[in-house]
Amino acid sequence: MASLKMKQQVETVSTETSDTTASADSTITNQQSRSTSTSSISGFEYVPHSADDIAKVKSTIRIYNKHFLHFVQDENARANVFKTGLEKKQVKRPDLIAVTQMRNSNEILFPRKRLGHLPGIDVGCQFYSRSEMVAVGLHSHWVNGIDYMGKPYSKMEEYKGYKFPLAVAIVCSGQYEDDEDNREEIEYTGQGGNDFHGTKRQIKNQEMSPGNLALKKTGLEKKQVKRPDLIAVTQMRNSNEILFPRKRLGHLPGIDVGCQFYSRSEMVAVGLHSHWVNGIDYMGKPYSKMEEYKGYKFPLAVAIVCSGQYEDDEDNREEIEYTGQGGNDFHGTKRQIKNQEMSPGNLALKNCMEQSIPVRFIRGIPGYRRLHGDNKRFKLYTYDGLYKVDSYQLDEGKSGFAVYKFRLKRLEGQPKLKSNKVQYSKYNSMRPSSVPKLVSLDITGGQEKLPIPVINAIDDTTITGKIFYSTISLKIPSLVPSAC
Repeated sequence: MASLKMKQQVETVSTETSDTTASADSTITNQQSRSTSTSSISGFEYVPHSADDIAKVKSTIRIYNKHFLHFVQDENARANVFKTGLEKKQVKRPDLIAVTQMRNSNEILFPRKRLGHLPGIDVGCQFYSRSEMVAVGLHSHWVNGIDYMGKPYSKMEEYKGYKFPLAVAIVCSGQYEDDEDNREEIEYTGQGGNDFHGTKRQIKNQEMSPGNLALKKTGLEKKQVKRPDLIAVTQMRNSNEILFPRKRLGHLPGIDVGCQFYSRSEMVAVGLHSHWVNGIDYMGKPYSKMEEYKGYKFPLAVAIVCSGQYEDDEDNREEIEYTGQGGNDFHGTKRQIKNQEMSPGNLALKNCMEQSIPVRFIRGIPGYRRLHGDNKRFKLYTYDGLYKVDSYQLDEGKSGFAVYKFRLKRLEGQPKLKSNKVQYSKYNSMRPSSVPKLVSLDITGGQEKLPIPVINAIDDTTITGKIFYSTISLKIPSLVPSAC
């Protein structure tokens, strides 16, 4: 029985290592390739495996195969001899006997459960049975989907402070009808209540079993971990490497109008905008104690980002109607779901208006770039200079909730704008209800199945009167010149 294949294809360049020591090894291949993956959990970063670690995995699989084939031969010999039903029930499967033998002989590669990656077992490793995974210590159960550390592990020095049980590995193999596998994101059904040996349907309610509790507590630990880009910015702050760590009004030296950034974190790193989520960056009241800001009324806005997150934004390049802060379903529909209040960010823009202080304006435009052969969606952020807050009002938004609308005007004497207008990035819509210079929602008047909008991107001319629209295709005579 061929045992293990280790495959990893991060890019098209790979080097295959071969092993000719035994017949069992002839099926083991290891493709090592340049890896650009980043871990989303600190302390569990992916690290290329050493040749020694890979050799240990191969050796363990050889031991398993030796035991497995031996017990298969024994089972075949038994099958040739008449046995009663009672005697047959006392006989284990050969793969389970092999694993039991390895445990008794201390031949399991990682007998003690461990968190994170295991040395020598690369991402993409393949196994032909659950028992092979048990043999190397990747997952210690041949039936249960959730493998976890129990409370005895809490006595070990390296795990002091953790809450147990803690899940270390899970298997998703189609046993639960409620599982949903979307590759990068998975909805994994908990443990229990499944008619495993019958219909494989759920036949009773699940409880907070040790396995489910282990996954729950593992999730609590993950929530404390930041994204890699945020960790990088935090590291820069701790090392005093932020270019402008203290907030400043107006232009920043070295950051010219038209400068572009590939992420919010890059803007944080240079000090252009100090938030990776909020649109309004402002100085709080502690700045009022500084000599250079004596007499100002705080909070004061220093920079804002407009990237299509608010449905009530209207971008006309030189003039902007910017929606205030708050009440947006940011992680869901991106629609307004409650009334806005005079939050510190909104108050900061109001104070800028009253004291004639301009703010830095950054546009975020979605786009695509090639990364390892795939088109990856991203936002390109462009610094478009200083805008003054001309006026503001509390008005009813498109979703029926009260929103603050700030009218911004670009200061004269700055380099010409190069970035495009920001469009509201509604999560799923074919109806352009808020497109700038939209002159008709449907030029067909309902004659087509889908509406055909008309946009004037040249001037402010609108359509007046009734429009004749025909659904009949016109055939052009062949005598008419093609240029007509």
